[in-house]
Amino acid sequence: MTTFQTADYRDDDVDGDYRHNGGRGHRGSERERDETRSYNEYQHSQPNQIVTQSSSMSSTFPHEEPTLPVCLPSSASSSSTGLPISLRRKAVSTVKPGRLFLRKQILGDAITFRLGEFSIGIALTDYREEHNHGSEKNGNGGPEADKNTAADAKSQKQKRQQQSQQSSNNKNNVTKLPSLIIQHIPDITNSSASHPRNKTVWSSRPGINFVGAASLSSLSISESTAANSGNKSRPTAAAATYNKTHVQENFTRQYTIQTIDAIERGPVNVITFTGRLAHELNVTGEMDPQSPHYSLAFQMEYGQSQENHYNGKKKALSFHLQVWGGPEGHAVNQSHIFLHTPPDEAFFGFGHRLGSPNAKGSEVHVLHRGMSSPHGYAGKPSSCQHSISSSSTCTIPQFVTSTGRALFLHNYEPSVFDLRSPTWLGIRTHTSYAKGVLIGGESILDALQIYTSIRGRTKPLPGWTQRNGVILGVQGGTKAVNEVVKRLEKYGCPMAGVLVRDWTGVKQLTHQHSGGRRIWYNWIMERGHYSHWHALVDDLEIKGISTGVYINPYIEEIPVHLRSGRRYLFSEAKKGKFFVKTRVDGGNNSNGSSIIKKKSSKQQRNLNDDDNTIYPISNGGDTQVGLIDLTNRNACQWYKQVVQSEVFEYAGASFYMADMGETAPILGAYHRPDVNGLSHHNAYSDDWARVNREAIKEAGRDGDSFFIVKAGYGRTPKYAGTTCLGDYVTNLKKRKDGGLQSVLNGIVNGGFSGFTYGHCAISVAVPRTVNSLDNRTKEMMCRWMEMNAFTALFRTHDGETPDETVSGYGDKYLLKALARWSTVYATLAEYRIRIF
Repeated sequence: MTTFQTADYRDDDVDGDYRHNGGRGHRGSERERDETRSYNEYQHSQPNQIVTQSSSMSSTFPHEEPTLPVCLPSSASSSSTGLPISLRRKAVSTVKPGRLFLRKQILGDAITFRLGEFSIGIALTDYREEHNHGSEKNGNGGPEADKNTAADAKSQKQKRQQQSQQSSNNKNNVTKLPSLIIQHIPDITNSSASHPRNKTVWSSRPGINFVGAASLSSLSISESTAANSGNKSRPTAAAATYNKTHVQENFTRQYTIQTIDAIERGPVNVITFTGRLAHELNVTGEMDPQSPHYSLAFQMEYGQSQENHYNGKKKALSFHLQVWGGPEGHAVNQSHIFLHTPPDEAFFGFGHRLGSPNAKGSEVHVLHRGMSSPHGYAGKPSSCQHSISSSSTCTIPQFVTSTGRALFLHNYEPSVFDLRSPTWLGIRTHTSYAKGVLIGGESILDALQIYTSIRGRTKPLPGWTQRNGVILGVQGGTKAVNEVVKRLEKYGCPMAGVLVRDWTGVKQLTHQHSGGRRIWYNWIMERGHYSHWHALVDDLEIKGISTGVYINPYIEEIPVHLRSGRRYLFSEAKKGKFFVKTRVDGGNNSNGSSIIKKKSSKQQRNLNDDDNTIYPISNGGDTQVGLIDLTNRNACQWYKQVVQSEVFEYAGASFYMADMGETAPILGAYHRPDVNGLSHHNAYSDDWARVNREAIKEAGRDGDSFFIVKAGYGRTPKYAGTTCLGDYVTNLKKRKDGGLQSVLNGIVNGGFSGFTYGHCAISVAVPRTVNSLDNRTKEMMCRWMEMNAFTALFRTHDGETPDETVSGYGDKYLLKALARWSTVYATLAEYRIRIF
């Protein structure tokens, strides 16, 4: 990427793609020097007007309301006038900072506004252009000349005069480079620190832009929801509904040249920067008249309750960035933010990210990505081309740094946090409007407390989950569950509960669909599979063992012969029009971005509805599944009633697993007309957690019951009881196979994002292709038990398809180890309750 520059003051990592001198030395070609001079003339040719405080925001935002904008319409399309002569940008695969110009001169070297405990301003830094004429070390009258002759003395006098003249000229060649600086200035009377310091929460390098944008020809989405989409060498029946989503940004233009035209204070205590963004400038230093506009507003973040003040300290500052306009064919549909960061600053958080805790040096993609393999197998998180640390079903746009500052976005649209440079951070949001919050804490803990007070904190888990031991993942019918419990009782294993996955019954798949069995997604007790269910629940309750079940937001059509005497949820949801529909509009979103393709490994038949086509998803076999549309209030109420009547009342469950909140289709059509799939894909997990929290509360079970989720976003901790990183393969590897190291990273990273009760289920099942539980496999399972004994929840999982796995519940060595580490976990109960 090429931009104009007035001086070589950039760091090497930034300069690399900006300097295209073609090997002609750092002075570059004659044309480049001409363009540089033109750029300087542009900097100094603006009117000498003073930036003043304004009592009105009418000139700040292109609409009449004095409040912060929520959405602005795209500029009216018009033909592009083009630029006479310009630098041509090369195609790039990433976005780097560009240039910043202040188009309104200010008095002095800075302009600063106070907003609560924050200082927001623009500072001007001198940059002096050096012009060296000859060398003092050559033979042209240099210090090595003979000073004894009159001619040499005269030469020395002339040289001193030339140096004096050159120094005078240099004073006139000073360029003022603007930079943004936002600091939290602590109130000394309320600070807990003995010597509180000003905390810089957002700054830019002199002359470097802090706002940018881009035009994308398309945002290519590859989505696979069909059966048999995984590796065919593995059993794939269990992988049918695991949504694998990949995104590719197809840039047509990047706007990395920023001007600041005005800085104003509005009547509602809002500080606003407005200006223009450019792709390039011509040699006369002029912008395309159709170049985009931007508005960046700052306002104190007061939250929704007194708790959000966090001991009276107002350390959170909200920002709202809106970019609009652009030449025809290059309208803005992606917004950019750039922040300066010291090389030694460490970045933590981003949800249950599986990479190392310090994300510096990586690129984090915030988009829910499903598992590409079934539970209990070597499940690999979907890979991403540019990131080693973004693969997760619970990645969120939030971080906290080692300096105590934090930032999070309210946006649900996919975003990218580029931390690959040691000196700057770039945030790309796939919408023209970005909204977030800056936090200036005294420490990492202080920043996290402020963050969770704004976004919501996790409620404590019921005491019995901590004191009573392991929660067993079991299935196979009443007899199988009782056998596992009795085996562990022989070894004195403390047990808090059993999570029965197949309570709705199982279906046998044909060889055409890889064989094996899967559970029915019809959340009604299947009395044939568990003929003595209530007796089982009562017996376990006498032993102090609670019973849990499994649900997800999918509803499956079941064969006619299985509907007799059972509640048929698919029919109810279809009549109520509660399913997500298939979009037929080509994939254009209301925010200007577009989705141009969807990849699926297998064509699926449609499920006809009265108004539209239900978005098709396979659960293996010939039956189809519909996803509940949580933007439909009636659908939410209906699903809560299902949980209350079927899970709590009839099944008598004390807790449940609410899975698959990460699989909302991007190409789905939703009930609310203002919702598009691109943003709702991430938002669905928040809505899914909220619906389940409301179901528990309305059932009167708040406090003694809880639910487990695998997917989450910014507000999920407020609703969910605990988050599970998924059921990864039991190995000791890192990242690629989702092994022990990556899971431990995910738990730690989740803690930096407010996911207090993060855990990972211990897989006690291995594929039958392994043939047996050898010593190495047993030791790895024991190490996973050891790690999880020191997490928030100690839970096992025995795989989705028992016919295709060997269970560890039949091995004495593993049963003894499980009993041991369950005892350790239970012993630490009071400690966990106290610190949580």
